Amino acid sequence: MYKKTYQGLANPTIRETAIILGVSKGRVHQMLNLLKLDERILEYLLHKKTGENYTERQLRGLLHLPIEDQFKTIEKYHMSKQNEFSPKSLKRLRLSFKS
Repeated sequence: MYKKTYQGLANPTIRETAIILGVSKGRVHQMLNLLKLDERILEYLLHKKTGENYTERQLRGLLHLPIEDQFKTIEKYHMSKQNEFSPKSLKRLRLSFKS
């Protein structure tokens, strides 16, 4: 929603996006920054709808980490929350980092 709105503007600005979405500029900036996560992690979170189990603040903490550490942290979150990640899907994601 944030990305689509931002990219849909003729001259995209965080300010204009915030007005359209009815949120603060800071919120738009935070959400757009999450797009800097490794593409495989984003796909995994979106495809499995596991992103609903994490806060923006938790995911923001991944941004400064190397890609492999991003995955390890997601795995750690999973273990602490015991959410809907399956061991097989975690293994597939881990193996994708080696290719």
